[in-house]
Amino acid sequence: MAFIEARVVDGSGQLVPDAGSDLVVSVDGPGEVVGMDNGYQADLEAFRGGMHRAYNGMCLIVVKGKESRQAPCPGEWKGT
Repeated sequence: MAFIEARVVDGSGQLVPDAGSDLVVSVDGPGEVVGMDNGYQADLEAFRGGMHRAYNGMCLIVVKGKESRQAPCPGEWKGT
């Protein structure tokens, strides 16, 4: 899973902290948007789906890959 922070910015790349824009996202490739949230506790919008309103100019997008991959592990980590 990937957690991606989306920010609403102005023409000079600065965060627009009072932006409450509707954000629509999609994934091109082997993945899917499984949820979005803006951190506003009183927001009643659904977590699932690819559309959500930004809060304070930000929104969190949760993306899940559709393919399973394992990284090779050449050794074993031993901690104390």
